[in-house]
Amino acid sequence: MTFEATSDTLAPLSFTAEQLDSAAAKCVALQQSGRELHSKRPFAALLLSPDNETVLISSLSLSHVRHAECEVARNAADNYDWNYLAKCTMVSTWEPCAMCAGTIYWAHIGRLVYLASEKTLQELIGAGNVENLTLDLPCRAVFAAGQTPVEVSGPLKAEGWEQKLVFSLARKNKIALPDLPHFQSPDALAARYDRFDNLDDFLNIHYANMSVLITEDDFYELVWYYVLAAHADGVHHAEVFFDPQSHTPRGVPIASVTRGYKRALDRAESELEVTSCLIMCFLRHLPVASAEATFDSVNDFIRDGSIHAVGLDSSEVEFPPELFTDVFQKAKEVGLRHAERIDHGIRLVEDQGLLKEIAAKGTLLTICPLSNVYLRTVKSIASLPLREFLDSGVQFSLNSDDPAYFGDGILNNYCAVQEAFGFSIDDWKTIAISGVRGSWIGDERKRVLLEKIADVAGSFKSVA
Repeated sequence: MTFEATSDTLAPLSFTAEQLDSAAAKCVALQQSGRELHSKRPFAALLLSPDNETVLISSLSLSHVRHAECEVARNAADNYDWNYLAKCTMVSTWEPCAMCAGTIYWAHIGRLVYLASEKTLQELIGAGNVENLTLDLPCRAVFAAGQTPVEVSGPLKAEGWEQKLVFSLARKNKIALPDLPHFQSPDALAARYDRFDNLDDFLNIHYANMSVLITEDDFYELVWYYVLAAHADGVHHAEVFFDPQSHTPRGVPIASVTRGYKRALDRAESELEVTSCLIMCFLRHLPVASAEATFDSVNDFIRDGSIHAVGLDSSEVEFPPELFTDVFQKAKEVGLRHAERIDHGIRLVEDQGLLKEIAAKGTLLTICPLSNVYLRTVKSIASLPLREFLDSGVQFSLNSDDPAYFGDGILNNYCAVQEAFGFSIDDWKTIAISGVRGSWIGDERKRVLLEKIADVAGSFKSVA
């Protein structure tokens, strides 16, 4: 079973990973050649035909009013049909400014892919740089004001960023990583992620990785890279777990952890339109008193709305959730969300009475398919009881758990589930709606996301 767009759409075809990598490489090479051979500004753009491979037009930035993206868009509008351009893609090394975004819109180019954001550019060159007085206006905001859609992808994520970040932060903060074979290089660490024996084996590596996070900027960088990867996978809303107790015993202030996370998530909403909720988790293997002290230390962040909910994670054996009843009661008293969903929950199928009760209550299960396979909870994606849950009316969402460790991000989870189950568009619509309804965002944001789901489901049909 595959899905395809309806025949009347003018939208560009989806990129394959190879096509996207190739287009990005061509754009970077063009920018580099402009710098080395012609002393041009470090900006480049190109226009791909609807086959996502053929370069129709390319340009470097020629002056402060003749940006690369503007040159390509104007040239395209002069030489190609309006409907043809709706199926084409502009690729640029940097996020287009408001001037360029407007030109792209008026040229009726259907899709934009950019490699790095304008905010990143400003951070690199500094505010007030007369060579590039960047505008604090994301291109998505420009396109959103128009009457015809422009699909936007960017900034592009870097493959293997998770492992590279561990080593770069270890060097910056002078942290000695364990003297083990898998901590000799980013590639060795990534390979080790494919061989977890169980949950505790994963946690041992996870906590070693966490030791490199020291400053507020470290936590910001970690979350910002995650958001870029999630956004590239099509995420519109993320409910992010974090564990202050992984860091405070090392002398890291809880404010550094929380503010770093919040800064990145706020930027995600303003630049990428990815909304979020931050869920503070207590580590089960630590004393309950540590959880209570952690909760008491974040009063300011609860009051200002930075923290939306509390949860539990870490080792489960010998550490039942009942140990934390009192601290969860405190969370309830101050209005935090808690204990309203069941994380994972795949063993629910073993108790048919409980399964019917959960279905009747509409309690959401947050299932993490690839995580279950990587941690050897199940043998394969196909052995997960997803079909039975759908048929029984049990609401569940699909999630990435710890994406750095378990098969990359949410898109890989969706693809693995589709390959295993061959769900129909109606099945996917049900899963998506359940995730939105079970989320902890406001009613207005839920309405917007539910409308997006209806629009996407209506534009696709199931093909046997």
